[in-house]
Amino acid sequence: MEVFRIAKNKYIHDLAGTGSRLNGGRWNSKGESVVYMSSYRSLAVLEMIVHVPQKNLTNDYQIATIHIPEKIKVKTLSIEMLPEHWRTVTISPRLQAIGDQWLKESKYCVFQVPSVVIPQEWNYIINPAHPEAKDIMIIKTENLVLDERFIES
Repeated sequence: MEVFRIAKNKYIHDLAGTGSRLNGGRWNSKGESVVYMSSYRSLAVLEMIVHVPQKNLTNDYQIATIHIPEKIKVKTLSIEMLPEHWRTVTISPRLQAIGDQWLKESKYCVFQVPSVVIPQEWNYIINPAHPEAKDIMIIKTENLVLDERFIES
């Protein structure tokens, strides 16, 4: 399976989850390392746009194509399994607890969750501490070129 990750040029090769450990995220508490990815390039862009202020959308981002081998088991969390109001703009401690529990159990290297931005599409969360994470590889990186209408002038 191929998934996509957007990051600033200097962080694009970091699959250790440094940013999520330092800041926390929708599916992990601060101090827990994960790597967020999307099922499509376009979803990765939308996820970035809702999280990065327009003034910070500069030309120093890249998009990575990442290969997750088919042998790696994926835990899937469907919309029906989520608590009411899971799509709030602010990060929910209930969702962080779900992700933290997935990490603690360490049964699966990859967690498939619905996107808050487009719930019919998937985001993937990688546990970089899981033994299978070593088999997940960046196969290509390229400059992210956004339409100039996204970038504040």
